[in-house]
Amino acid sequence: MLEVLQGLLSHSLIHTFTDILSLSHTHSHAHTLILSCSLIDLRRIAHSFVHTHTHTHSLTHSYTLRYIA
Repeated sequence: MLEVLQGLLSHSLIHTFTDILSLSHTHSHAHTLILSCSLIDLRRIAHSFVHTHTHTHSLTHSYTLRYIA
């Protein structure tokens, strides 16, 4: 049950990040979900995503990286 929940949550977070990149409110909400979750896999997913998109969203993501790393 926990594995299914982890899968759904990570899938949902990835979609939140990729589908609505331009909305800072969505970024904040998604990052809050990751921070409130102690699953290391989700933190890794978020961390790699942030690295991938740093060149286009440097201010938002460099700020976020401090909290996820």
